[in-house]
Amino acid sequence: MTSVYTPSFTREIHLWDIRNTSEPVHESSIDSGNNVLNPYYDHDTSALFLVGKAETNIKYGEVFLNNSWSFTHNSSQHIDDQIKAACLLPKYGLNLMKCEIDRMILLTRNSVYPLPYIAPRNDKSSFHQNLYPDTFNVYKPGCTKTEWLEGKNSDALKAPLNLTSQKNFGKNEEKSQSNSLASVDSPSVQPAKNSDPVVSVLVPSINQQSVQITPSSTDNNKIDKPDTTQIEDASSDKENNQKKPENVVIRSAVNQSLQPNPKPLTPLAAQSRSSKVKSVFYQSKFKYINGKTANKNDHITNIRGLSSMWSAESNGFQINTRHAAFFVSGNSGQIGVVQLNKVGRLDDTVNNTIVNKVKCSDFQWDLFDENTLAAACDDCTIKIWKIPEDGLDKSLDEPELSLTGHADRVSSIKFHPYAKNVLASASYDKSIKIWNIDACQAMITLQHHPDFIFNFNWSPCGTKLATICKDGYIRIFSPLQSDQPILESKCGPRKDAKAARIEWVLHGRGLFVSGFGSGNLRQIFLFDSETLTELNSEDINHSPSLLIPYIDQDINVVYLYAKGEETIILYEIQEDEPYFQVLTPFKPDGSHLAIGFLPKITCDVKSAEIAKSFRLTKDNRIEPMSFTVPRVKLSFFQDDIFPDTIDRCEAYLSADDWFSGIQMQLNYINLQPQGMQRLSEMNAVDKGNQASRQKDMIKKVETKNGKQNGHTALNLNENDGNMITAMLQRASLFHQNKSDDDDDEDDDNSGWD
Repeated sequence: MTSVYTPSFTREIHLWDIRNTSEPVHESSIDSGNNVLNPYYDHDTSALFLVGKAETNIKYGEVFLNNSWSFTHNSSQHIDDQIKAACLLPKYGLNLMKCEIDRMILLTRNSVYPLPYIAPRNDKSSFHQNLYPDTFNVYKPGCTKTEWLEGKNSDALKAPLNLTSQKNFGKNEEKSQSNSLASVDSPSVQPAKNSDPVVSVLVPSINQQSVQITPSSTDNNKIDKPDTTQIEDASSDKENNQKKPENVVIRSAVNQSLQPNPKPLTPLAAQSRSSKVKSVFYQSKFKYINGKTANKNDHITNIRGLSSMWSAESNGFQINTRHAAFFVSGNSGQIGVVQLNKVGRLDDTVNNTIVNKVKCSDFQWDLFDENTLAAACDDCTIKIWKIPEDGLDKSLDEPELSLTGHADRVSSIKFHPYAKNVLASASYDKSIKIWNIDACQAMITLQHHPDFIFNFNWSPCGTKLATICKDGYIRIFSPLQSDQPILESKCGPRKDAKAARIEWVLHGRGLFVSGFGSGNLRQIFLFDSETLTELNSEDINHSPSLLIPYIDQDINVVYLYAKGEETIILYEIQEDEPYFQVLTPFKPDGSHLAIGFLPKITCDVKSAEIAKSFRLTKDNRIEPMSFTVPRVKLSFFQDDIFPDTIDRCEAYLSADDWFSGIQMQLNYINLQPQGMQRLSEMNAVDKGNQASRQKDMIKKVETKNGKQNGHTALNLNENDGNMITAMLQRASLFHQNKSDDDDDEDDDNSGWD
């Protein structure tokens, strides 16, 4: 069996017959990627595990060698961190009573942890012998080394794998330690002719002098004593003046509690605010975000002529609360528009589109007019289209107006987040123009880019522009003040990368960048927007598709997706180290081409829905998706995950006002539904009741102790106070769980009304 990486980036598994190696007997295509898949084969069960370096998926399948040789890919397991290396645990280390068939040991960026594979069995109280065939005998080889050097050969010996053999595994290992060490240290020693040679794994001895432990508190921490048998082996070797082999690593297991405490985490650079430092063990309240696709009855299907060919500078799919726009195949720059409220199968005969007459590179909906669409075209123009209220009843081929001024084709466009009819555009002429659509004129031109502009974005306040260029530089502009960058730095993705994206995060205090390293290694970066200092970076995996970010500015959650892939990667961006908090990824059925997100005000707050989106898939459909945070007390408004959001229903400034430099004051919307109580208020009431009960309990105990000792009151010592506090907390927890059960019971009974 060979794992093959083809010139077309396809990863395959080939099965060969060693009697005829002219061509493989079976070829199985796995997927596409940028490196070879490392195979790990279980000879007992014919299971095959495929792991790619710097990837986050482990593929599992079976090899069949009976009548027709074949390989079947059964499933894939996703993990949160990228894999550096992996190995299979020997069979004697498995948990046989839990029906554990195999266990992968994964080495990631900061940890080593096991990934067990368990066979589903209802009865876990008995040993299932049918799951464990005979395995290789690790004590008795098929032939000795002398026989093998003489040209002899034999089959490997097998031994039964059961609870008894697993129990005796450690004992046999201890018996063979001295023999194995002697055979390594003294190659001239020959075993007896009639005795079977013993094979064992070398067990490292402990060198007490090499163990350096720096306890943080000598009173509370104790040093683990090393194994006495291993120390005796080490002392006997020293007495015999035997030289230890160089490949035996001398190491001792150190108590984890004795490890030095991590250094205090530094807050976001160049900030004068006071911030609570978070530990690396910080548990995000968004850790287990639950993604869900809507029922198939709510999908829009049979989208005719859907195109998947667009540049990396465009998302290829834009939505608002009324319409969805996407590219349509053809050479005339067609854009399809469908209404999101008209679900079901589209008509086969109707395919009304927007016809730009030249190839279109990007498009975007007007943020304050849901019927206005701007399209960036290859004829150096930007066309503004008006969509009828009821959607396209016919194809449109004449725009409302065209903006002309670029010297080369336009690559991407962005509407201003708060000013009406203010549009920024990037072009292959290495410039960015900011347009007054009312005047049909480019008012500002930013030309300080020596190479192609990958991406740009408006700041949350709407006064700055951040750009990322092919020369590897990030530049920040203040267009109303100067056409030169106020800050630039060579950082982030490598120079001459093929694509990158940049977004403002942390309410304008940070910059999030998605790009590529060497060998199509996808990376994400976080920079301080005041100094462009790199705060953190993360290697995701190897893939030719760019990770496109969507930032929830209210809660600093980033959604990462790529065209042609299935998984949506989620992170929470924090203001303190380690800055990136890994959240639970979401993997819907099938691959997607693009994803569009709706404003926060469209979310169902009562069900803790923090994001609502639509997914454009390869099978010509648009699927609604929802992301919720699992909460128990949904009868309360979850104000910890729903802060006030910016009101974007109407524009704050006109185009003339913005270009005149008039300042604006943003309005915020409270998402709390009418009639719902805040969760924080309920928690405050519970804490107040708990404090009151604690005072009453302490008063009763003081009174009781005073009567017993002949006086009115007695102060409690610290231990008594802690004990009473613990008892009250448990009583409060029981009361809270009882209230939740009563609420659930009321909800269940409400269905019978």
